[in-house]
Amino acid sequence: MSEKLYNLLDDYCSNVEGVVGIGIFTPSGLEVSSHFNKKINTKLAHAVSSVIYRYTQEMAMRLNYTGFKYNLTYTDNGIIALRKLDADTLIMVLVEPNADVNNVLKKMETVVTSIKQTSL
Repeated sequence: MSEKLYNLLDDYCSNVEGVVGIGIFTPSGLEVSSHFNKKINTKLAHAVSSVIYRYTQEMAMRLNYTGFKYNLTYTDNGIIALRKLDADTLIMVLVEPNADVNNVLKKMETVVTSIKQTSL
């Protein structure tokens, strides 16, 4: 299963312009599978995304907004796209700052569908 997931992630990174890396992880930050370029510290990326997820979910609940789906964090150096995959996993994509975010998200949905079909 891990090889199948890695191949899906590798294909996504290779074919979607502006993607620096992609990872699947648990809400606590444990890696399921990932594909990042060598400049990215994978463990740190998953840990940071886990914090973003928990914080966003908590702040949304304070506003009575429930059911976390997406979070897009825009920075000077790029974009962190975070999406809930299922009850136990999240998917995160790191994107270059000038990338076509709509295309990245559209292709992300295709990857999510493929991942769900392979059953984590």
